[in-house]
Amino acid sequence: HDVELCDKKTFLATDLRDVDVLCLKSHYDVERVWTKIDSTPLRVVNRRAATDLCAQRLELNLFLKESGIQTPRNASTPTDVTRLTYPIMQKSLRSSSHDVSILSEPSPAIDCNRYFYQEMVPTDGILYKVYCVGEMAFLLHGRTTRSGLVDQDRLHWQEMQMPDHLSDTIREIGRAMKLEVYGLDFVGQDEDLFLIDVNPFPGFIGLPRAADALWDYLEAK
Repeated sequence: HDVELCDKKTFLATDLRDVDVLCLKSHYDVERVWTKIDSTPLRVVNRRAATDLCAQRLELNLFLKESGIQTPRNASTPTDVTRLTYPIMQKSLRSSSHDVSILSEPSPAIDCNRYFYQEMVPTDGILYKVYCVGEMAFLLHGRTTRSGLVDQDRLHWQEMQMPDHLSDTIREIGRAMKLEVYGLDFVGQDEDLFLIDVNPFPGFIGLPRAADALWDYLEAK
């Protein structure tokens, strides 16, 4: 197989007529990228509808709740924010932004046009990260900081066996969102886990064998 890695500029200048499969690692929120893709019959791993949904935290949370997936309570209006139990997480509405902070008490600067507000849930201090490649799923865990904020690059990730209850949830999310290569973040206690993030193409931090899994999946396609 011939494989070419390219950035946005290179991709936009590439002739796609002889390309069989395109795997979007980034730039799935760029309109010009999708305009070029939509002009061809190209097979794309992670379709636009799924990545568009992942990009908007509020819409994603609503979709997950309607699909029966457990997520922390959240707010879409300033009035709704007052009903949340503090401390709460303040995140950018765009998931591509890493503007995240914790509010320990009500703030006059609540801005629901810019931020997504979500209750913090009781946890065992562990962030559970699931990487999915087609039907393959891998579970890792790492201990978070006392504040609950996560620097994922500094966590010491360890792979662990996938429990049955979590495996069922992962399959439900994959089917509902029609994602092929994606990552899921969970927090909580024991079997009472809450989904807090969906990444349309994760970094696979802490899972070296993901490279082989991804290659096998793309080759099969």
